[in-house]
Amino acid sequence: MWEDSLKTYTTEEQGLKLMLEKTAVEDSKTTQLAKERKLLDEWHSVFFGPRQLIPPENTMYWALTAAERDMETFVAIRKSWDTFLVPPTNEMGSSIPIGWVLPDGEADKNWTKYLSNA
Repeated sequence: MWEDSLKTYTTEEQGLKLMLEKTAVEDSKTTQLAKERKLLDEWHSVFFGPRQLIPPENTMYWALTAAERDMETFVAIRKSWDTFLVPPTNEMGSSIPIGWVLPDGEADKNWTKYLSNA
């Protein structure tokens, strides 16, 4: 009788140990996923700034700022830009400017009517 109970309890103990190990593995996977998600969120905020709450009915805003929220859209736009890059030896192209590109002096004359004197 005691031997049967001991076998039953030993089997139950082994099952519980397996359950604990499985739970520990799942917890470590969950922790790892949480760390990865946090890292991705940090990179997202580095690239795109803090997340903003914009009403969903503002469709124009969502269309024009899709690349600021979605990494896939950002990469797709960047790839489309990169198709226009040419080697420095190409006479028809130019390099990407470093820093700000200032407009011509004549551009200022054309835009003065739109400036507000606030």
